[in-house]
Amino acid sequence: MKPRRNGKPRQKFKFTLKVNHIIFPKAIARKLSSSKFYVLLSRADKSNQTKIGSISKGGKIEYNEEISLEATLLKNRSSNTYISKHCRIVLRQIKNSSNPNTKARQSSVGSIKFDLVDYIDRV
Repeated sequence: MKPRRNGKPRQKFKFTLKVNHIIFPKAIARKLSSSKFYVLLSRADKSNQTKIGSISKGGKIEYNEEISLEATLLKNRSSNTYISKHCRIVLRQIKNSSNPNTKARQSSVGSIKFDLVDYIDRV
């Protein structure tokens, strides 16, 4: 652990998310069949994403890939615990445009915010 200017020790961690697949209900999958999707793991100015996938007729998008992110966590000296640092997992939708000259629109379908501190080994 390296000390920091403010006296708090810091340590780098690598966080990996395994994305197997996403399953949509068939009624929703039919409505979204022309859209494409990807999963984004982001924290502040750092992010990583899966490949872009399409929904199959069964309502499933197969990814079978890992996305990773590195974060430096600071340790509170008095309590000997790491200071909270939040991250997001976002499912992004790319909507096809009817006009080939316009850029495809993107929107967030859903997002989960969590604390990275909850996912480190406290040895």
